[in-house]
Amino acid sequence: MKTFAALLFVAVCSTAASAGGQPPTEPPTPAPPLPADVRPAPSGPARLAIEALNPGARPWAELVRGDLRLIADVTVAARSPLRLVAAAEMIEGQRQLRVRLMSGEQVLDETVHPLGPVNETSGLRLAAHRSSDRVLEQLTGRAGGFDSTLVFARRAGRRRKDVWRVGVDGRDLVRVSSGRHIAMLPALAHGDVWYSIVDRTGLFLTRAGLDEAPLLGGDGLTMGVTPCGDGIAYAATPSGDSEIYQASLDGTQTSRLTFHPGIDVSPTCSARGELAFISNRSGTPQIHVLGADALHPDHVEQPSSQNQTPTWCPDPERRLLAFTQVERRSSVWTLDLESGETRRVSPPGRYKDPAFSPDCRLIAYVGEGGLWLSSLDGRRRRRIVSGAAETVRWGRLGPSR
Repeated sequence: MKTFAALLFVAVCSTAASAGGQPPTEPPTPAPPLPADVRPAPSGPARLAIEALNPGARPWAELVRGDLRLIADVTVAARSPLRLVAAAEMIEGQRQLRVRLMSGEQVLDETVHPLGPVNETSGLRLAAHRSSDRVLEQLTGRAGGFDSTLVFARRAGRRRKDVWRVGVDGRDLVRVSSGRHIAMLPALAHGDVWYSIVDRTGLFLTRAGLDEAPLLGGDGLTMGVTPCGDGIAYAATPSGDSEIYQASLDGTQTSRLTFHPGIDVSPTCSARGELAFISNRSGTPQIHVLGADALHPDHVEQPSSQNQTPTWCPDPERRLLAFTQVERRSSVWTLDLESGETRRVSPPGRYKDPAFSPDCRLIAYVGEGGLWLSSLDGRRRRRIVSGAAETVRWGRLGPSR
């Protein structure tokens, strides 16, 4: 146990301003279903052509193609009767983008997106990602997850780490932490960016908008925050060994969830109310799952004797976990708890710290030169950020709490 504790401490130390940008806009309205005569066959991916009708819409088209090429449900085709087309327009002095889903010459759906000033790209990027999400909803019945944000940590010298956020296209890279401390282990929880700060007393939790004032902890290690129901869950060591706790969003009403002399870390909560975490109570770091009744955690059968950083698929209909498998090298895997099926998502190498997209179609992970997005089968992947990155999390920003 001492060896594992030492490794845990080294790992924490080695991974060791408020969120900027424009405030989030109103969420899009649900997309109408497609008519039965143009609905894609359920036996295979839908073929969809993406067309820019004028030069102002070309960046939109490239972004939408980039989004959908990661998705197994859609084949981006050069030509198809089913087309997603867009044109940039100037209406009453305001730039906007008109997007239409068409079957032949029949207009199936139309949306209009405000674009903002000519030198601003955020409106065009938002329009592209929302177009991707909307057309996925129309083609498959389930909206996409491209209108979202990723957060990760990055080393900035020997004594500093920072937390960053970035869009799914790798743009809008913004430092969230102040740059004054070792900031690490970020999360997106209830619309805010949360992370841990290292100081002389240990690790404490804070979130964007608090000027890095402690929200939880400060006595020992308090780390690994994750959204859990209406509050958060995290790992902490007030009793000496690491256990899993939960708390309300203001840091009050804390309660302990695990009770074992082993080391319990890396909590992640499912939409069903289940808690998965890593524990060495069975001898080596393994995934354990605590049901919604919070009584007795179950050990989960896994393809390796050492596993790290589990994360749940956010779809409540699926009991799917992603995690890091550690042997001679590390790689990212998924585990279906209903069927027991496991699948490697990343290539073998030095890949770790997975995070599901909000729609559970994609997985982000770090390693081998940056931050990557991948399909669940690992066949489609793209690096969106180059350079050092660790502990990626994926979700949506909302109004600051």
